[in-house]
Amino acid sequence: MNEEYSGIIGMQDMAKEAPAEEPGRQYYFMAKCRRYVKAESERLGRAAL
Repeated sequence: MNEEYSGIIGMQDMAKEAPAEEPGRQYYFMAKCRRYVKAESERLGRAAL
C-alpha cells in the first residue's frame, strides 16, 4: 500500500464519529477495518497482514 495513504489511515481518530465528507469517511472506515482485522488475527493466534 502507498505509504502516504497508510499514514492518512493511521491518523484517523476512532473516538469520534465517522466524517460526513469523502474521502475522510472512507479513510475512517479503512482504519476501522484494520483494527478489526488486527483484533481478530490476535484472537485467532494468527499474524496480522
